[in-house]
Amino acid sequence: MKEKKGKKQSGFVNWWKELCRTHGADEYREFYMRGWDTARLDQPNRTYPWMYTRVLGVTFLLFALMAFITALTGERMQYLGYPTVVTLGGLLLGLPVLVFIYELYPRRDFSLAKLCLCMTICTAVTDVAVNLGYFALQPANPWVSGIWTVVLEETAKAIPALVAIVLMRKRTPMGALVIAAACGVGMGLSEDLGYIFIASSQEGVDMSNLVIMTLVRALPSIGGHMIWTGLIGWAFGKLRRPLLDVRFWLMCLASMGIHYLWNIPLESGAGLATAAAFGIGLLSFEYIVRKERRRVFAEMSDAQVETAESDESVVARKYSAVGIATVAVAILIGIGGIVFCCLY
Repeated sequence: MKEKKGKKQSGFVNWWKELCRTHGADEYREFYMRGWDTARLDQPNRTYPWMYTRVLGVTFLLFALMAFITALTGERMQYLGYPTVVTLGGLLLGLPVLVFIYELYPRRDFSLAKLCLCMTICTAVTDVAVNLGYFALQPANPWVSGIWTVVLEETAKAIPALVAIVLMRKRTPMGALVIAAACGVGMGLSEDLGYIFIASSQEGVDMSNLVIMTLVRALPSIGGHMIWTGLIGWAFGKLRRPLLDVRFWLMCLASMGIHYLWNIPLESGAGLATAAAFGIGLLSFEYIVRKERRRVFAEMSDAQVETAESDESVVARKYSAVGIATVAVAILIGIGGIVFCCLY
């Protein structure tokens, strides 16, 4: 189907403009009502992902400001400020990523609230299974330990994710991918919180270690658990009888292989291996998502597409000088707070 003249075209430039433009109250309302508005459940979601940037801005600013205040006030505020900073550090990129994968879902028959509930339950089950697994077995050999870590964590994430896919009746490639990826995000959030807490509490509250560990854990997280579990979920939704199909198990092995490459216990070259795992996972995820979204849109009837286009007329891009200035000031405040904590 050819796009109408004036319709938003794909491409980095238009994607960037969509992120920067002012979004109206109707667009916010549509996002929050997605999955609950019964009149639009069967309509496609053809909008650019944009809400995640707002969530990222809020989490970044709150984390930076709270870290700055806690570091400035010292011991008098550490019992109140420190737990808040640790929590915000764990959510720094995980929460925006969760919103992002939700926005990639090409239909409107699924709500963010259900996805968050699903993620919470699956994460709790995964954490219990992983902790029991590490309690039962901790191989001394680092290479064997790495294999055990990969098998344990990917299995512990995949099982509750696949159960959730079946119970929520989302046995489509994109539906299964989004749910599984959300379970991976939850595992990443839980893991990041643990690393941040341990790194910053070895000898009392250390805001410098807390901020550095938060950034170290948050920045590469978009290429981690979310992608590994998401690939398994996609294969489960893509294949007709996945548990009897060798291709599903090959995808599970591929996901575990990328995870093992990420954690490979090399004395030299570990950074390159992690970077390779990051690139392979991210490119694979991007290719699959782009292909599946196009397939969903192509399968829609002409009537559905025409209705969607009439309901989603292109909103003129409006740029507010006050809004742009506010964003710039927020970024500067956030960066200043983080730098202060690292040097404190």
